[in-house]
Amino acid sequence: VEQNDADKLVARAARNIEQLLRKRSAALEKLATAAEVFQMEHVWKDEFEDAEIAYYNSKDNLDANETEGRKYRIRPDFKEDPSFKRLTDHNHTAVHIPTDIYDGSAIVLNELNWTEA
Repeated sequence: VEQNDADKLVARAARNIEQLLRKRSAALEKLATAAEVFQMEHVWKDEFEDAEIAYYNSKDNLDANETEGRKYRIRPDFKEDPSFKRLTDHNHTAVHIPTDIYDGSAIVLNELNWTEA
């Protein structure tokens, strides 16, 4: 049995946590700066072609071929994920947009356009 020095253990843990948080903070600042640049460079468009912006509409019935012929809709490839214990798609991310109100609106499509970067 080996004695532990509690003060040293706590100090080391605190240093490790501080270093981890410093790295995460720097990464977050870098992402925020890049997002601001992409947003400033984005040119607003009043109209989009159907196939110009692709997005996933969660109201689409994925069991039916409802997305056939709709090239602007992303059809996720959901697979069972043992970590999350549910169907997931690791190739796409999503944001909640009330599509019953905003489906295809210029505001939403412009936001999707610049955030796609």
